[in-house]
Amino acid sequence: MNEFTETTLSEIRRTKLQGIDLPAQMILPAYHGYSINNLPASIFKWLGKSNAPGQALAETYHQPLPGPFRKVVLLLVDGLSLRMFQNLINGGRTLTGLPDTLNPLLDKANLFGLTSVFPSTTTTALTSLWTGAAPIQHSILGYELF
Repeated sequence: MNEFTETTLSEIRRTKLQGIDLPAQMILPAYHGYSINNLPASIFKWLGKSNAPGQALAETYHQPLPGPFRKVVLLLVDGLSLRMFQNLINGGRTLTGLPDTLNPLLDKANLFGLTSVFPSTTTTALTSLWTGAAPIQHSILGYELF
């Protein structure tokens, strides 16, 4: 597996909130090209489409994956963090639930760090994936709206 996590995580860690002193290990959503809300525009780009919703992922993600491609498969595993995924892969285990034919593809895969959105609920994150918009733009923050 080609690892790009250090490159992307160093950029992600640069995301700060002005005037708020947070612990160094805290990772904030990096909506400027390092978040799941940037995936739809990148998928459009990889498919050779120009009418992408929102901002694409940073160039760091596109250099090893220049495209265009005929197909893009997005596999979403809710609640699986980068650290948990790395522990699974580095432990030599296969990902439970994946067909045996997909596990060998991990050898050819590229691994990047990527942030979720805030709040990082399934509802909010999926809406950002569907629309390419940050939560402040799409306003879907949970299952119950008033």
